[in-house]
Parts: sequence; C-alpha cells; structure tokens
Amino acid sequence: MSTNLTENVISIPSTLIRKSFRDYPNSELLGQNLDQGLIDREIPSVWNFSQGKGVKIAILDTGVALNHPDLRGNIAKVKNFTKSIVGVYDIDGHGTHIAGIVSALRNNINYVGVAPKSKLYIGKTLNDNGKGNPKNLIKGIKWAIKNKVNVLSLSLAFDDNIKEVEDAIDKAIENEIIVVCAAGKLVSEIQFPGKYDPVITVGISLGDEVAKISPQGKELDILAPGISVKSTEPYGEGVRSGTSMAAPFVSGVIALYLAKYKKELKGKKNIHSFIKNKLRGTASQKTEPNPNIYYGHGIIDPIKFILSQP
Repeated sequence: MSTNLTENVISIPSTLIRKSFRDYPNSELLGQNLDQGLIDREIPSVWNFSQGKGVKIAILDTGVALNHPDLRGNIAKVKNFTKSIVGVYDIDGHGTHIAGIVSALRNNINYVGVAPKSKLYIGKTLNDNGKGNPKNLIKGIKWAIKNKVNVLSLSLAFDDNIKEVEDAIDKAIENEIIVVCAAGKLVSEIQFPGKYDPVITVGISLGDEVAKISPQGKELDILAPGISVKSTEPYGEGVRSGTSMAAPFVSGVIALYLAKYKKELKGKKNIHSFIKNKLRGTASQKTEPNPNIYYGHGIIDPIKFILSQP
C-alpha cells in the first residue's frame, strides 16, 4: 500500500521544493549529511519555513555527550537524576543518539537533526546501563515542567502502568507541554507510558510503509522513521533502530511547527491535544479502518503538518 507524497498536498508555496531531496542520500544542496528518514519525510523542504528556533525540548534518557560538536551548541540545560559517577554524561549512548535525531546542528560536519535550531533540556533518568526507575522519571518530568519546556520526548518503556508517572504526565500536559512517547519494544504490544492514552504514541515507519517490527496496539497514534537511523553517539555517529528513534523524530517535527507558528500559538490552551489532533489529521497513508493497530492514524507528513495553520 503506497501513496505518492507529492499528491493531495495543501496549496504548496513556490518556495517549497518537494521532489529533489529524495534523490540525495547526502544532500549536495545543503552540504550536510542527511539520514534517510529526513529524506523520506522531506524534512529539508520544511526547513524553508522553520528549523525549530527557540523551541525547548526535554529528553529524559541516559544523558548526553556534552561536548559533542553536533550537539553542544544546542544543549541549554542538563540535570542528572541517577547515581552515575559520571553525572549527566552518556555512557550508554542511547540519549545522545536521541538528542541528535531531534536537534543535531546544521553545521556541515555530520548528520543533522530534524529541528537543528531547537534547544535541548537533557535529564539523565536512566543509568549507564540504560535502566531506570519511575522515581527518577517523575523527578525528570517535574524538572521539565519547572523549566517550562515545550515538548517532552520519552523513549523508554515499563511493562506495567504506573499511576505516579501518569500523574506526572498529566501535570506536564496541564502545563502546556506536548508529551511524545515511544511505543515500546519491537514486535510487541505497546508499553507504558506509550499506552497511556493522553500521550502521543509513536511507532515505526520504513519508507512509505509500516515497519514489520513496529509495535501494535489501539493506542498507536502515528508512525515515523525508526529503522537504521544515523545520529550522534558519544564518540561520533552511529546507527540504531527502534521506536526510541521514531519518537524524537516526531518531537523534532513538532518543534518545527511550534517555531513556525509561535505568534499564532502564543497563550493557546490545551496545546498538547491540539498538536496531537493536527498530527493525526495530516498523516499520510490513511488506512481502513482508520485508525488501526498497525498504522495508528498514518505516517507523519511534516509538509502537510507545517502547512496546516492553527
């Protein structure tokens, strides 16, 4: 089941070039390496309108490589909630990879993030082995609220629902933070917090289809690139796959929208629900029934999303 993404797009301005970037595995037009997911979802075309300038994104994960040349210019604030002897520094690499997907700089060095002008708020809530506990996550969410971030990106999973975490997420949403969650482990049912109904739950796309390893469930909202994603690692760059990679892609796209419509969205209430519905309504690859447990509401379409005015 395949859809031509150049069709049925809302009045595209002449400044928006859709077709060319699919032909450039490493974009000669930008002088910057592009992950295939950015090419497939035509992110460089959206950069004509927004690069996420000033949007604050909290990532609660294994920390970050603070001095990574592709990240350090966009790291606004960090906080360690674990007992790691290296503090917020990322030993595991998972958090650094996620940070790069969201906001790696457009600096002509390595791979660029979806929203290269957004700002990162990094909370280390998972330890150096990538394990965590709900108490650290809750502390991290409270920290994100205190710092008035715009987007909270969570690429972690627990087997069971945790009421205290649900309460913390509810509090974040009440404070006008958009909460994006990975669907969970590969080839499984959706896990918590992804299966908590209020959040934006992200599965994996591969090109114009759902990836076979993407989790399934009625809680699924949208799909985004998550297979063999190239991004930052503590000692350079690396490739990873999973819903952990798909969720920050969506967080980055949301940042592009928030920056583009900063004036129009100022003071808007219930921004989380507004953005969630926008993502669902502009998704491509509509399926019957819609939504369904495989696709959710479809694959994220950043161009339709960015052109869908508030």
